[in-house]
Amino acid sequence: MRPAARRDANVLVVDDELVIREVLRDFLEARGFRVASAASGAEALLWLQRNRPGVVLLDIFMPDGNGLEVLRELKRTKPGPSVLVISGYVDEELRQRVRALGAVECVAKPFDIYKLHALIAERIPSH
Repeated sequence: MRPAARRDANVLVVDDELVIREVLRDFLEARGFRVASAASGAEALLWLQRNRPGVVLLDIFMPDGNGLEVLRELKRTKPGPSVLVISGYVDEELRQRVRALGAVECVAKPFDIYKLHALIAERIPSH
């Protein structure tokens, strides 16, 4: 499935798991956010060349291995979006690593979707 090409998106969901992209899109759109998605780091980097969301929900461990590359690229972007890393494997080393690369939070899967919503809403106050 191709990434959602919404240029007006204020949230970009980057995850190789289709169900996670769909659940997050449906949940966030029902709460007034505009959501785009990408199935890989490479797709996300292409989308980000032309678009600037307020928040990026970023899986780090994807088959193409580009989650950290996306995070590095976003760190170079000023002002860049807030990045919330979502990962099936979170430990203190990963938390420190992604924060050093500019992520504001690292959330473990399975995540509490309402807490994730609150983190996004803090960063995009008017949606």
